[in-house]
Amino acid sequence: MRLTLLLLPILAFGGWTDLSDNIPGPSDIGLSDVHFIGQEGWISASWPRDSGVVFHTTDGGETFEVQHTRYGVLSLDMLDTETGFGCGYEGRVYHTTHGGDTWPAIGSAGGTTVSIDFPPGSDTGYCCGLNGNIHRVTPTGVTRMTSNVNGDLYSISFSVSASEGWVCGGNVIRHYADGEWRADQDYPTGNYNALQMLGNEVGWAAGDKVIRTTDGQNWTRQTTPDTTRGMNAVHFLDSSTGWIVGERGLVLETANGGSDWSIVAAGMTSNFLRSVFAVDTNEVHVVGNDKTFLKYTGGPGLEEKAEGGRMRAEPMKPTILRGPDLTKLDCRVLDIQGRDVTDRKGRLSPGVYFIREGPRGRGSKGSRVRKVILQR
Repeated sequence: MRLTLLLLPILAFGGWTDLSDNIPGPSDIGLSDVHFIGQEGWISASWPRDSGVVFHTTDGGETFEVQHTRYGVLSLDMLDTETGFGCGYEGRVYHTTHGGDTWPAIGSAGGTTVSIDFPPGSDTGYCCGLNGNIHRVTPTGVTRMTSNVNGDLYSISFSVSASEGWVCGGNVIRHYADGEWRADQDYPTGNYNALQMLGNEVGWAAGDKVIRTTDGQNWTRQTTPDTTRGMNAVHFLDSSTGWIVGERGLVLETANGGSDWSIVAAGMTSNFLRSVFAVDTNEVHVVGNDKTFLKYTGGPGLEEKAEGGRMRAEPMKPTILRGPDLTKLDCRVLDIQGRDVTDRKGRLSPGVYFIREGPRGRGSKGSRVRKVILQR
């Protein structure tokens, strides 16, 4: 008797999922910043009116509790699961020592403050904001610094110690060293909304373009696949792997330090994206306007295909579907964790799924698996 071996696709489930519905509150909440430590995370936001909130999760974004601040928070930095700082409207700077259960204000930086950063292991950090404001931040309060900048500042980065850092804004990049802010940077003209340094030599800035430095002083432009959408946030895990997010749902990813950028999470949203944070290469979080919360989990789907008598794995190319189209298909649906969600096929949230179709008629070799991006 002859046996026929059916070679079905072998999948490593992973991809982008829209978890916006997991965030409490009305749909027009603007999510401004995100920070995760393992599966515990904090997302800062503003209610449509006057108060501020921080959404706190302990299960990777599946469920959230609501923490409160006096005014809207635009940036936060958690030093560990108990200790963190935030800043935002009315110049308020907040400090929590209980994982966010309370966020008391410890001072005011004057006008709106949009970025805060602490170097690893330090209780001294810095925040920046509109009208050239830069302040030093400690657990006991804030102290104004002389920036010698008249324009708005949007992002600040101290990656090694409190003695050296960088800040960027409207056509400006400044460097802090030897106790003063210096205009010693050589960079292309442009508006820069985000900056991150890795050490005191390698870093990236993004806005209407992406630039990189490898010596902490001279910046060169990198090529991106989309030059029509502005960029608002940058996050690198190391000198190779990083992400940038921006206008109209733009999410860029690089695996070689920005020599090549690719667009990912296409079709997930058209909203204004404001922050990105990667726990590691297998977990990335993105937040933005209208309560947008996207999450990447695991590697891309892989499909084994026969080639010359051998099997090779290659990334599965996704198909973009809308909810009504998916419900018309006679198929099983699996989420990115490999769970069967077929019974919820008509009410799934936007995201990445795998559909198993078939057998598809006489002579079929078995079922076929496709990776799909489900849009609203």
